[in-house]
Amino acid sequence: MKLKIKSIHSAGDLSKERLVLEATEDLDVGSHVIFAARRGSAPHRTLQGGLVPFCYWLPDKKVAKGDLVVVYTKSGSTSSKQNESNTSYFFYWDLKAPVWVEDRYVVILEIGNWTGREFSEIEQAS
Repeated sequence: MKLKIKSIHSAGDLSKERLVLEATEDLDVGSHVIFAARRGSAPHRTLQGGLVPFCYWLPDKKVAKGDLVVVYTKSGSTSSKQNESNTSYFFYWDLKAPVWVEDRYVVILEIGNWTGREFSEIEQAS
């Protein structure tokens, strides 16, 4: 995995709530999706059915090993800040309520090849 889950800050406080990830190698973060899943009742059942109420596909952005990727739950504008030894990149999920609560499980998924289409563009069979 090229992104490591480092911490969650101010869980439950929408104005400050954020997930902090660290790049373990140079990468484009746009190939990663964050899921705020609910814990399933059986082992390894975290991502089934209605147990994934929120997901956030990170925007395309090249980052270097050691850089921080900070994802705020609230609305805001994408930005970055040069630190002494790395860069912090700030992204915003644009949600109206906190997402990191007791029954949530953080899942980061690296996407390889994928395809997608708008529902209205797909032929409907009866």
